[in-house]
Amino acid sequence: MLRQQIPIRGSVWEEGKAGWLEVDTVALCGGSVAGEFVWMVDGVDYATTWVEVRAMWGRGQAGTLEALRDVEASLPFDLLGLDSDNGGEFLNHHVMSWLQKRPRPVFMTRSRPYKKDDNPAVVDLINMLVKGAYGQLLT
Repeated sequence: MLRQQIPIRGSVWEEGKAGWLEVDTVALCGGSVAGEFVWMVDGVDYATTWVEVRAMWGRGQAGTLEALRDVEASLPFDLLGLDSDNGGEFLNHHVMSWLQKRPRPVFMTRSRPYKKDDNPAVVDLINMLVKGAYGQLLT
């Protein structure tokens, strides 16, 4: 299983160096996750607190990869690592291939299962910016 191949965030990250992003998704669904709706892909650089947010329809692997590519293109520094929760929108072969098949591979790590406090930068961003702006539209 792919999830077992992706390490839990730890010693791989270079603390204090720009390029290490925490990423997550937020549903803009008005309180019901029935059907398709807009999701936000949120990325926060751990060292600089640089923020990138992208909207996508649904939470599929291809749409998430497209959003991540767009986020990377907007960064003022090189992407060195990506840390996500254990959701399938991030932990999949599309994203892993994109990160690894480049001249300088990008590290992928994940949080511990069922530990929401493992990605504090992106969780704080979601609570402050995204939920503040979209409030009742979120789950």
